[in-house]
Amino acid sequence: MEAHERQAALEQFRASHERLMGLVERLTPAQWSFRPGEGRWSIADCLEHVTAVEKRVVGAIQKQLAGPGDPEKRKLTEGKDAVVRRMIPDRTAKIEAPEPVRPNGRWPELSELLAQYHATRESTMKFVEETAADLRSRSWPHIALGELDCYQWLLTIGHHGDRHARRVEEIRRHPEFPTA
Repeated sequence: MEAHERQAALEQFRASHERLMGLVERLTPAQWSFRPGEGRWSIADCLEHVTAVEKRVVGAIQKQLAGPGDPEKRKLTEGKDAVVRRMIPDRTAKIEAPEPVRPNGRWPELSELLAQYHATRESTMKFVEETAADLRSRSWPHIALGELDCYQWLLTIGHHGDRHARRVEEIRRHPEFPTA
């Protein structure tokens, strides 16, 4: 990973973390669990999903890094950094979460959910800070964006936090959102 890529990824992780935490700090239990409609996600569901996705993607990156890289794969992912930065935070295109990362109450206590989120983000940032691996020669397909290299997957999870920060903002603006 190039120094500027590492810096960009770390800045995105910090920014999305600060944004999410700024939106959820001091929420009441009723606000955490409020659902704006039937089958809609709560703020707790959003944070659980962000955490589950991040754990899964970083695990997949580490698994990819255990095998050999394929420089030919770079052709499939060229130019997609900008696409990731533009498309992932955009909430106009709805993407249904795959079953393994849908909220299911993995961490039912808010303190446990927040602890898992913080530990996951800390682990991700440590990985980004320390990895010397060639992330550009390993890839796998994204459900909506096609083939992404491992660096683009890091960008994806960084911007995924922004996507769900926007969702949290939508929930908080709902007319029936509980007052503090």
